[in-house]
Amino acid sequence: MPLLKDTRKAAERLQEGGVPEGQANAIVDLFVDADEQVATKGDLDHTEQQLRDEINHVEQQLRTSMEAMEERLTGRIQQTESRLLRWMIGVVGA
Repeated sequence: MPLLKDTRKAAERLQEGGVPEGQANAIVDLFVDADEQVATKGDLDHTEQQLRDEINHVEQQLRTSMEAMEERLTGRIQQTESRLLRWMIGVVGA
Protein backbone atom coordinates (compact mmCIF):
# COMPACT_ATOMS: atom_id res chain seq x y z
CA MET A 1 0.00 0.00 0.00
CA PRO A 2 1.53 3.34 -1.01
CA LEU A 3 2.56 5.72 1.73
CA LEU A 4 0.66 8.58 0.07
CA LYS A 5 -2.59 7.54 -1.56
CA ASP A 6 -3.39 10.98 -2.90
CA THR A 7 -0.36 13.13 -3.53
CA ARG A 8 -2.44 16.13 -4.66
CA LYS A 9 -4.32 16.09 -1.36
CA ALA A 10 -1.07 15.84 0.59
CA ALA A 11 0.42 18.81 -1.27
CA GLU A 12 -2.77 20.84 -0.64
CA ARG A 13 -2.63 20.06 3.09
CA LEU A 14 0.97 21.27 3.23
CA GLN A 15 -0.01 24.46 1.43
CA GLU A 16 -2.90 24.99 3.84
CA GLY A 17 -0.33 24.77 6.62
CA GLY A 18 1.65 27.60 5.06
CA VAL A 19 4.17 25.72 2.91
CA PRO A 20 4.67 27.35 -0.52
CA GLU A 21 3.33 25.31 -3.45
CA GLY A 22 6.75 24.45 -4.93
CA GLN A 23 8.07 23.25 -1.58
CA ALA A 24 4.88 21.32 -0.85
CA ASN A 25 5.16 19.48 -4.16
CA ALA A 26 8.86 18.79 -3.56
CA ILE A 27 8.14 17.38 -0.09
CA VAL A 28 5.38 15.14 -1.42
CA ASP A 29 7.65 13.98 -4.27
CA LEU A 30 10.34 13.02 -1.74
CA PHE A 31 7.87 10.90 0.20
CA VAL A 32 6.54 9.28 -2.96
CA ASP A 33 10.09 8.45 -4.10
CA ALA A 34 10.94 7.04 -0.67
CA ASP A 35 7.75 4.99 -0.63
CA GLU A 36 8.60 3.45 -4.00
CA GLN A 37 11.93 2.27 -2.63
CA VAL A 38 10.49 0.58 0.46
CA ALA A 39 10.08 -3.18 0.24
CA THR A 40 6.70 -4.52 1.26
CA LYS A 41 6.16 -7.65 3.34
CA GLY A 42 5.03 -9.32 0.13
CA ASP A 43 8.33 -8.35 -1.54
CA LEU A 44 10.28 -9.78 1.38
CA ASP A 45 8.18 -12.96 1.46
CA HIS A 46 8.72 -13.44 -2.28
CA THR A 47 12.46 -12.88 -1.96
CA GLU A 48 12.64 -15.26 0.99
CA GLN A 49 10.84 -17.94 -1.01
CA GLN A 50 13.19 -17.44 -3.96
CA LEU A 51 16.19 -17.83 -1.64
CA ARG A 52 14.70 -20.96 -0.06
CA ASP A 53 14.07 -22.43 -3.52
CA GLU A 54 17.64 -21.69 -4.57
CA ILE A 55 19.05 -23.20 -1.36
CA ASN A 56 16.95 -26.33 -1.89
CA HIS A 57 18.17 -26.58 -5.49
CA VAL A 58 21.83 -26.25 -4.47
CA GLU A 59 21.29 -28.73 -1.63
CA GLN A 60 19.83 -31.27 -4.06
CA GLN A 61 22.75 -30.78 -6.45
CA LEU A 62 25.21 -31.34 -3.61
CA ARG A 63 23.34 -34.41 -2.43
CA THR A 64 23.38 -35.89 -5.96
CA SER A 65 27.07 -35.11 -6.35
CA MET A 66 27.93 -36.66 -2.98
CA GLU A 67 25.93 -39.82 -3.76
CA ALA A 68 27.79 -40.23 -7.07
CA MET A 69 31.11 -39.72 -5.30
CA GLU A 70 30.16 -42.28 -2.66
CA GLU A 71 29.35 -44.84 -5.36
CA ARG A 72 32.71 -44.26 -7.07
CA LEU A 73 34.60 -44.57 -3.77
CA THR A 74 32.71 -47.72 -2.81
CA GLY A 75 33.65 -49.24 -6.16
CA ARG A 76 37.31 -48.34 -5.71
CA ILE A 77 37.36 -49.76 -2.18
CA GLN A 78 35.85 -53.02 -3.44
CA GLN A 79 38.45 -53.23 -6.22
CA THR A 80 41.24 -52.63 -3.71
CA GLU A 81 39.85 -55.29 -1.37
CA SER A 82 39.72 -57.80 -4.24
CA ARG A 83 43.32 -57.09 -5.28
CA LEU A 84 44.49 -57.31 -1.68
CA LEU A 85 42.67 -60.61 -1.18
CA ARG A 86 44.20 -62.06 -4.39
CA TRP A 87 47.63 -60.89 -3.31
CA MET A 88 47.22 -62.44 0.16
CA ILE A 89 46.07 -65.74 -1.37
CA GLY A 90 49.08 -65.66 -3.70
CA VAL A 91 51.48 -65.01 -0.81
CA VAL A 92 49.98 -67.73 1.40
CA GLY A 93 49.91 -70.21 -1.50
CA ALA A 94 53.55 -69.63 -2.32
